[in-house]
Amino acid sequence: MAVNIVRMFVIYCLLLFTYGRGVAFAQGNETDEIWSVPFQYAPPEQPFVVVEAQINQGRKLRLLVDTAANTNVLLPHSSIAALRLKVKGKPYVVDKIKAQTCCVDTFSLKTSNGEMQRIEGVSALEAIKSPFFSELFKQNQIEGLIGLGLFQGQTVTIDFEKRLLTVSKSKTMTVEDNSICLPMTKTQGDCFQVQVNGLGGAAPFYVDTGAEQTTFNSETSQKFRAKYWGSSGRHITVEGIRHEDLMLVPQITLGNHLIRQIFVSRDNTPETDNLLGIDILSRFVVTMDLKNSLLFLKPIKKN
Repeated sequence: MAVNIVRMFVIYCLLLFTYGRGVAFAQGNETDEIWSVPFQYAPPEQPFVVVEAQINQGRKLRLLVDTAANTNVLLPHSSIAALRLKVKGKPYVVDKIKAQTCCVDTFSLKTSNGEMQRIEGVSALEAIKSPFFSELFKQNQIEGLIGLGLFQGQTVTIDFEKRLLTVSKSKTMTVEDNSICLPMTKTQGDCFQVQVNGLGGAAPFYVDTGAEQTTFNSETSQKFRAKYWGSSGRHITVEGIRHEDLMLVPQITLGNHLIRQIFVSRDNTPETDNLLGIDILSRFVVTMDLKNSLLFLKPIKKN
């Protein structure tokens, strides 16, 4: 079940609204002070990065961190009544998905010191009608998602070894030994892609912690000489139910880092995107320098 399908919806929202630009933590100063947010990640039962959040000082919420969605916060439509949110403007429809903008007074994340840290600049969120969120809650008790719009222009590190998400002011970074530095391309919707190499060439992939499994489109699957292995099952997305193929890929290369014999999903939907999912990203300490469009991957040592 991949969260990345919200991307087209998010891009549309970004064209209509400017909320979330220049978001920053309320405390601190203009130094490179870092804030740490612990997250839960326990595959295969919970194969997502999940943080604890709070909206308008209400009850605590479990939200998924999706690096392929450049939105602040996306919630199910039922949250409007449950969280007593104030709607803004009229409902609208994007790709047959009903949505509503809601006002936000305060938005906070639980930091490593156990306190709820308020984040400035979040003045709105989007609520949508989709069975996707009910399925996500049923399987993982996840009530919504946050995207990179929350950390615009800053540096975000997702440490899968320490289970910590850190946010700091953008600064010049050096490449450590055994680490990888890849340039990222910023797309129309302010999401980020990197080039991944295979046996037959290279292809762009979204950096996507919202994708449970790395996903190839048909063209890339053929280029990378992937072999059909079976059905990867039924996936519920915002746009409906999809059935994807399980493929075995001989190898992929990220910079100078070679990964052999990996299983990926093949999405045969026309014009679908390639997704570098959490199954591969979780092998690294992932740092996204959003200001300078750079991705740093530090391999996690196996015990």
